[in-house]
Amino acid sequence: MSITLSVSLPNEHLQTLLESVIIIYEAAFPERVRGYYVVGSMSSNTAIPNSDIDMYVLFKGDWQDEEQARQAEIKAGCRGLSPVHLDLPAIAEADLAHYDTVALKLGSTLVYGEDTRAEMPLPTMDTYLRWITTPVQRGLTYRFRQERVSLPLSYPDASDNYYGYIPPLYLTTPAPLKYWAVHVGWLATFRVVTTANVYVPAKSTLLSLYQAHVADEFTELIETVLRVIRQTWHYELPQHEADRTILDDAFQHTLVFENAIAKDYLAYLQQMPADYADIARERLATFNRNIKSP
Repeated sequence: MSITLSVSLPNEHLQTLLESVIIIYEAAFPERVRGYYVVGSMSSNTAIPNSDIDMYVLFKGDWQDEEQARQAEIKAGCRGLSPVHLDLPAIAEADLAHYDTVALKLGSTLVYGEDTRAEMPLPTMDTYLRWITTPVQRGLTYRFRQERVSLPLSYPDASDNYYGYIPPLYLTTPAPLKYWAVHVGWLATFRVVTTANVYVPAKSTLLSLYQAHVADEFTELIETVLRVIRQTWHYELPQHEADRTILDDAFQHTLVFENAIAKDYLAYLQQMPADYADIARERLATFNRNIKSP
C-alpha cells in the first residue's frame, strides 16, 4: 500500500515517517479514519531539530468495538519508529463536542484524508479557559516546586544556577530549556485568553496575540522565550556569556510573571461557578495565601 500526503513536509525523513504511520493506521482500521492532521510547529513550518511531532487521527463517527484499545497499542508501536517524540492523539467525531478542538480546527494542516475542519465545533470560551488552567496550575506548583506552595512564589531553588527552573532530570535531555519555556507559554496563553477572549491555536501565534492584545511589561520575556530560546537556541543551554546573561534575566522575569499570573489565576478560581466549585476549591487549597500576594 502507498499513499500521497496532501502537503510536502520540509524534512524527507519526517515525510516518510508520517506516510508509514498513516499506512499502518489505514491497514489496521480500513475505511475508519476520516483524516490525519499535524498541529504545532509541523503545521506552522516553525519546527526546530528537537520538535515533537503531533498528528491527530480523526476516526469516523463513534468508536467501534475495541478500537480505542487497538489504536492505543498501535500508537505505542508507531512511537518506536520516530527519532523524536511522536504524539498521535486519536479522536472519534462523536466526541469532538467534548474535546479541546482549538489546535485541530484553527492550527492544523491536513496531511491525509478528508478535511472536515469547517464542521468541527469549537469549545466555548469558558470551557477553553478551564482547560488552559490545568497546565497553569501544574506549572505554578508541582512541575517546578511542590504540590502546595506559598504566595508570593519564590524561585523553585534560589541557590541553583538556573533558579530551579531546570530540574536535574531535564538537564539530561537534548532540550533542557523546553519545559520551562512551555510553562512560560501557558502563563502567557492564560493572560491572552483572559484579556481578549481569543483562542490561541499554536505557539507560532502566541507572541503576535500577546503583542496585539496584552502588550504589557512581560512582552519582552515572551519574545525572548519564543524567538531566542526556542527558535535560535532550540531550547539548548547557551554557551556564550552574553547569552547566559539573557537566560538569567529571563529566569528572573519568570518569577515576576508567575506571581502576576498567580494573582489573576486565584481571582479566576474564586469566582468559578458551582459546576466547577469542587475543582476550584481543591486548586485554591494548594496555594498558601497567609503570605500576602503581590
